[in-house]
Amino acid sequence: MKVYIDGALYAERDAKISILDDSFLSGRGIREHFVCREGTFFHLDERLEYLKTFAAELKMKFPWPAGDVKEALASTYDMNKFNGDDALLTLIISTGANPCRCTCSDAESGEQEKKAAPGEFDGEVKPAEKPVKVECGHATKPSLIILAKVLSRDESANASLVSLEHFPLGDKILQLERYTIGKLGTFLAQAEAEQKTADGAILVDANGVICGCTKGDLFAISGKDIFTHTLDRPWFLGKFLYPILPDADDMKVTEKQLRLQDLSAASECFLIRPCGKITPVVKINGTPIGDGNMGTVTKIIITSLPQKIRNACRPAF
Repeated sequence: MKVYIDGALYAERDAKISILDDSFLSGRGIREHFVCREGTFFHLDERLEYLKTFAAELKMKFPWPAGDVKEALASTYDMNKFNGDDALLTLIISTGANPCRCTCSDAESGEQEKKAAPGEFDGEVKPAEKPVKVECGHATKPSLIILAKVLSRDESANASLVSLEHFPLGDKILQLERYTIGKLGTFLAQAEAEQKTADGAILVDANGVICGCTKGDLFAISGKDIFTHTLDRPWFLGKFLYPILPDADDMKVTEKQLRLQDLSAASECFLIRPCGKITPVVKINGTPIGDGNMGTVTKIIITSLPQKIRNACRPAF
């Protein structure tokens, strides 16, 4: 795999960032997935604009023009020679190295106190001037990093989930980790799910409300209603999901506070994963959802949505 870092492509073993980078030391940074289908991207402009907004909310710099980011994504796909295969490109923006992390001595860092030359004050005592601070050079700017891998076309593997109730900071973990690099909470939740031989974990806060799922956005279908705990990209629903739903004029997606009993009473559940896959959820805590098989609406979405997204994909330029 070729890894893109700040304008150059490196072999995996040669891809490096500073050990003082805050992304390495504290997991601060932004991470987002882009699906490239046969050299084209899905709603690239909208998603880059969303990332800029998210960076601003995190008080992080996003110094690259959209054209530079597009060129970086396209060149990473081309240089990895995917030969028309679908690829998952993971874009990472590091925070850079903060100069306060540096352990240089004052002399090395250039932080020196200006001293008066002999006789300069003519015997008059004057307050010492403030030290002149000069960065040592160990501080670095944010880095633009892109990882790439072939994306499996298996869109319909069933998923079994378990709930982790009162998971520490569960109501904040997925919100904060959705687009950031640090994913310790999600990692621990996913590890616990795998110990219970499940594919993923649903995090439930102290009030019994579902905060999210480690495998993607969770949707529950009950009658003519589709419910979800989050609605990050409503434009996606209006342009792509609604037109393929049966009786679309009546069937709508609503954001609400979901609880485990809502999922148990649902006729179908499915996930929209970060890479764009649709995955049916057939069991939660060992209890089947509906009849324990992929539901009718989920099957329609899985059959129709990928092609609709492919039709909407455009080259980066």
